[in-house]
Amino acid sequence: MIGVAQTARVALSAAFDYVLKRGAFGKPLMEQAVVRNRLARCGSELESLSVWVDQLVYTMYKAKDHGAPPELGGLLALAKARAGIVLDECARCAVLLFGGNGYTRTGQGELMEKLYREVPAARIPGGSEDVMFDLAIRQLVKSYRNNARAMGKEKL
Repeated sequence: MIGVAQTARVALSAAFDYVLKRGAFGKPLMEQAVVRNRLARCGSELESLSVWVDQLVYTMYKAKDHGAPPELGGLLALAKARAGIVLDECARCAVLLFGGNGYTRTGQGELMEKLYREVPAARIPGGSEDVMFDLAIRQLVKSYRNNARAMGKEKL
């Protein structure tokens, strides 16, 4: 999860650097509103994932002394699935911003081509995203019902 988030950051950083230098229509690509919007959307997804991963790492660190919360497994499954999705979004964004250079195995687009080609290698070994989402929801529903019972709300 941490490595996948870092790979997404590398892709987005390379795209950011590229659009600052690359010109089109007489000005740098970064001056195009659609380019800035695409970077902002991927950046917000990546930053949200990074904060979530940091929080989960902290929770796991504290769990060694205080025990893991029952919903931790579900949250980890959600984050693991989300990390692959965010990597896919960031890598796709980077390749699109690199344009034709994003498909070349040499030159300016070499890194993007490799990262984009390896996205499935990061997503597939993590397990089926649908299965991880289902696991997470089942565990969270169980935790919710247990908490509701403890508060005297038996019908949930």
